[in-house]
Amino acid sequence: MLWNLSCTLKSPFSLGLLTTLKLAFSRWRAYHFRMLHIGQRNTLQVDRLSSIGVFLIEEEEGVSLLLPRRDTPEGCAVGDILDVFVYRDSDDRLIATKEEPYVTAGNFANLKVVGTNNVGAFLDWGLPKDLLLPFREQSFRPNVGQRVMVYVYLDPVSERMVATTRIHRHLDQVPHEFKEGEEVSLMVAKHTDLGHTAIINGTHTGLIYGSEVPNGLAIGKTMPGYIGTVREDEKIDLLLKPPGYKRVENSRDFILFKLAEGGGFLPLNDKSKPEDIREELDMSKKTFKQVIGALYKDRIITIKADGIHLI
Repeated sequence: MLWNLSCTLKSPFSLGLLTTLKLAFSRWRAYHFRMLHIGQRNTLQVDRLSSIGVFLIEEEEGVSLLLPRRDTPEGCAVGDILDVFVYRDSDDRLIATKEEPYVTAGNFANLKVVGTNNVGAFLDWGLPKDLLLPFREQSFRPNVGQRVMVYVYLDPVSERMVATTRIHRHLDQVPHEFKEGEEVSLMVAKHTDLGHTAIINGTHTGLIYGSEVPNGLAIGKTMPGYIGTVREDEKIDLLLKPPGYKRVENSRDFILFKLAEGGGFLPLNDKSKPEDIREELDMSKKTFKQVIGALYKDRIITIKADGIHLI
């Protein structure tokens, strides 16, 4: 459709606009449909050997790029298949490396500022060429030596890797479908008066209350976690232990106390009625079964027809 416009646009200004549109469309198409994934790991074939390294090829597009000699595996030969990370070097050339960066395109990381100039700040991301954090992508002006939480993406025009501290633009963009109790991956993004804001599965945010971690958590720390409560406003409270863990943990101590009080015996077991368990221990049958199951597994008790016994 864009190409047919040239039949109707005759003026130099219109033709210039058409050229700009064509270029933008070509870049958009290359960005969205290319087979070579810049800013990610790629599996590429060795095409030819050189004194400066080996040249790899992406066969679908016919794109050739250098894997420098310092990264070339010993005994590498034409036809070998290599797993490499692809990015643009300081001369803006596509290049491959066997090194593993601290972060890849489309992900978050807590990176150290190693330099600044009139363009922006530069971050150490584990590769020889530092990662640019442009002024336009800075929500504050970081200092050298400071660590900053950033989102890293591939600029669709320049095809360069870029960082931004405006991470909120890349989070909570669509309604979530998390369920209470669901296990998730967490990354601590910032400290708040209530605790810690964490990134959930790289897509949304939630709150870890300070009471969950009395000693605090470092920015950038990653860990497994659980969806605690999903509030009416769709905000999420997070847990670092499975829901009910603390209840079971405290109930365990109480049951051990009751066993000691009863001379190592408690006249309840997994067959007992819920109302009997509630009357004796003031806890649900579900929690009771979880606790005695764990105690049995740890060989602390035996479960018999008349009740539970300390070993």
